[in-house]
Amino acid sequence: MKELSQIRKSIFDHIDNKITGVSYYHNGRSVFLNAETDLPAICVFIEDVQTEEMDLDGMYFDGELAVQVYVKSSLPESSLDELVEKVINKLNNYESDVLDRFSLSSVTYSNDENHTEWIVGTILYKIGFYRNGA
Repeated sequence: MKELSQIRKSIFDHIDNKITGVSYYHNGRSVFLNAETDLPAICVFIEDVQTEEMDLDGMYFDGELAVQVYVKSSLPESSLDELVEKVINKLNNYESDVLDRFSLSSVTYSNDENHTEWIVGTILYKIGFYRNGA
């Protein structure tokens, strides 16, 4: 869907190279080949887009926009806290011509499978948009 690409790009452009302390930015999900050299990093992606509302002109969609902040697992969790806070603060002033709804939903932390590579903070936003002619 072109709207998803527009939304993701708009969010990405809003934060790309604007969060002090982050070296790598990814528009979409990412796979890290080397946690020692590829982190800290931010990934922006959209998932779980659904619609139930339809009218003669189009459809309304709801979904989740995820911004994931990755740091090395050897760093203290407080370093992830600081980066997550910077992202949330940066997105507090985000404005969009495409989105009708953009609201912070949750923040969760998790580690890689072995707890040795990275820790990630996932910031979820509820999004909603109307698609003409859907």
